[in-house]
Amino acid sequence: MTRNVTIFSTHDQALSYRKQLAAKGSAACFGVTATTFAAWLADAWELYGDGRVLISSLDRSFAVRFLLEQSSEVGSLEPTDGGIALVCRFFSEAIGLDALEAAIGNPPASLSAQEREFLGLVEPYRAVLLQRGFVEEGDALNVLLGVDWDVSFTLAEGVELPPCFAQFAEKAGIPCTILGSGTERITGLPKGVLPQFLFASGPSAENALISSYVRQACEALSSKGRAGSVLVVTSRPYSVYATLSEALSARGCECVLQARKPFTETHFGRAYMAIREFILDDHHNPRALMDFVSSPFSGISVQAAAKIDASVRGDRALSFEELQAMMHLVTETYDLFEELVADADASLLLDRFIDLSEELRGLDAASVFEQQIAIMALRGVYEAARRWEVGPEAFTFALSSLAVDVSRTCGSGSNRVVVLDASQASSLSTQSRFDVVVRCDLDARYVSASESHNALVTLEDKLGIQVSRHALQDARLAFERVKGCATKYFACERVLNAGGDEDVYPSFVLDEFCECLREGDEERDGFGVPQHLHDYVATRDEGGSRDTYAANYQAGGEEPDSIVIPGFAPGIVGVSSKPLLSLFRAPDNPDTVVLSPSAIEEYVNCPYRWYTARRLRPEAPDELFGPLEQGVFVHAVWESFYRCLEQEISSKRVTLGNLEQAQLCLGRVFDAELARQAQVEGVRYLPLSSTECAQANRLKQTLIDNLNVQARMLPRFTPQRFELSIEPGQAIDYAGVRLMGRVDRIDIDAEHGHYVVIDYKGGIAGHDAGFDPDEQEGFRIPSKIQTLIYAQALRGVVESARPVGALYLSYRAKEPARSIAGSFDSSMLDVTGFARSASGVNMNFESYLDMVELEVGKRIADFLEGDIAPNPLCESSCTYCPVRYCEKRLS
Repeated sequence: MTRNVTIFSTHDQALSYRKQLAAKGSAACFGVTATTFAAWLADAWELYGDGRVLISSLDRSFAVRFLLEQSSEVGSLEPTDGGIALVCRFFSEAIGLDALEAAIGNPPASLSAQEREFLGLVEPYRAVLLQRGFVEEGDALNVLLGVDWDVSFTLAEGVELPPCFAQFAEKAGIPCTILGSGTERITGLPKGVLPQFLFASGPSAENALISSYVRQACEALSSKGRAGSVLVVTSRPYSVYATLSEALSARGCECVLQARKPFTETHFGRAYMAIREFILDDHHNPRALMDFVSSPFSGISVQAAAKIDASVRGDRALSFEELQAMMHLVTETYDLFEELVADADASLLLDRFIDLSEELRGLDAASVFEQQIAIMALRGVYEAARRWEVGPEAFTFALSSLAVDVSRTCGSGSNRVVVLDASQASSLSTQSRFDVVVRCDLDARYVSASESHNALVTLEDKLGIQVSRHALQDARLAFERVKGCATKYFACERVLNAGGDEDVYPSFVLDEFCECLREGDEERDGFGVPQHLHDYVATRDEGGSRDTYAANYQAGGEEPDSIVIPGFAPGIVGVSSKPLLSLFRAPDNPDTVVLSPSAIEEYVNCPYRWYTARRLRPEAPDELFGPLEQGVFVHAVWESFYRCLEQEISSKRVTLGNLEQAQLCLGRVFDAELARQAQVEGVRYLPLSSTECAQANRLKQTLIDNLNVQARMLPRFTPQRFELSIEPGQAIDYAGVRLMGRVDRIDIDAEHGHYVVIDYKGGIAGHDAGFDPDEQEGFRIPSKIQTLIYAQALRGVVESARPVGALYLSYRAKEPARSIAGSFDSSMLDVTGFARSASGVNMNFESYLDMVELEVGKRIADFLEGDIAPNPLCESSCTYCPVRYCEKRLS
């Protein structure tokens, strides 16, 4: 009697089919086997094989890596992660096919040199497997052709024979039929099933909309006095499950997650990969170590982890040895991970990690079990690594594709909600039924019809190997399989806006489904839904408001509960909060607030920008090698340079006559200042890599070239004060507040009794702050006022001199043109060829400073009242503001 073997894609489908036959009676099961391709081959090989072991995907990857490692010495194929994955896929699909054997014996002329090299790996690969006692599935099927098979194959709906299996069935004379009547197109809904459409305006509203809909579904089903079931199929299973379980488990619902997660996304996987990167990578990235510190497996508390993270990120000079010593002191688990990533034989430590997972704080039982599965998965990699004599430093390729089952259940009750990973939708049995089915993420990012075309596809086409790749057909079949599970409601969900610059379009399956639901020549609404189904649409915006038309879906047809948020005035410190304001006060007068000119300038540009940058301080604790560090360093270099200049060349300023000597002096000062940066407290300029050292050398040359500008500018003036400190105790007031700060440089013309304030900047675009009362209708306070504040504050402080300029000097300028900006007295100061006329002040300069202070005082009055509402002075005020989505900025 011929035995029938029904082939399914997954074991779950095969099991469901067996149960279906069993329900019909024992006679229906007689002579029928329900299984998968892999399971049938494993059973057949165990009975009729030659003693070799069918190679697993994990061992295949190690074998290919071993092969490429040897061939890379004489060929062009490198054992990269991508290269290993490509070769593995080719071997699993093509080995055993007659077309491949023919190509090996007589390679097609169209093959490139690299493709011929690729083809030349087949026989060495077989030899490696034979030596190790393994066999590829295709070769195993050819061996099994020697058996007299009295079977027939029936393929379940959606199952397609792999090329090697199709060749085997044809050669062995095994008949193949298809079970069911599969369709390759999208269809409408069966009678009795109603459509629903869920459209979230943005990502932050998406899970809330799904949760609200499923909750209403469960309530409606419960109101009818019976248990209900809901299936949610999504490409974001963990996120959706977390939202649903939190919302529904306390409402008498059982929430089930069926999904797999990459090993690297588990707590254990992240900790392991972080230590691998930190120890094995030549760069020993401290960021990777901080990923480990924040992991539950580090055993470090959240508070301690935050302190360690801030200290490490705040000191980029810490060496690998210093970081290791720190970890050895603060946590014992670092020692375990260190040993694990250093030796493939250290996998015995994984038993210790399983015990350790039981002691983790803050994880529920399901999460602990997830970590244990991840640990066991890693054990398999280590065992394979030992078989192939590969150290931990070389098997990253095996970790990238490693995945673990994270299925779990929480809550209990009459209603059951199942969240299924969309990639596993094909595992649904044709007999699966749910009252409500929600197919989420129906946009083109997740469900696409694009076919992959890479080097492997090109090679297989040249070799005449036909491997079915039907993304369009597969997406339609998966959609139909999910839709077929619904008995009452089938809901389609997608997000309308991705929240960034990316455009989001509906998936083609959603578009085709809506087309099937149209009645005649009916138009579609703005969502693409047929007009007669508009009342079945539910939307939710990111502010939380809902527009739910599917009232028939609620138990009593009532509207959802609303949340009322009390109104408040944004940007205003309330009366009750004013006593809590903490501002630095003058030591001699507690009622006087102390501010720096830079803080005043920031508040004048926008109160909310000041509040965010100065009070919230959103910047990360990282010590960087960026504009801030460079700016602080350059200021220190100029200060040291001008203090050394007189000692070395007996001159207080740079002139064309002493330019070469001054440049040599600056070079020595730069090197000395750079050498002491490691010991500097606060902001440091620390070039560590070769690229950063090259940047530092370029900066040195830039400053040396800038002396050519400084030698020519303001010939009547001599630099006299450098980094002049203004302290609150000096009682220098400005616009109603006490000043505190440092003036970069003050140049004095002793003969005429003039002084100018100079501030060093890397760039001076937008720093023009001149004023001409004859040309401008009214005075508007400029956005750059820091030097103007200093110039006004120093009146009477700089002995027997009055201000004629508040300037910004670009230390990057190599030529005089546009090297200076700010404000200057056009009648007293000649900066022709250096500054634009837009920086000129065509009125009494001291009166201009008074006018600026008066306008600043109005803003300071608002400041003292607690006004921090967004109010940018001009468009450029928003340029460096950390608040990206401010209403004023967007408008």
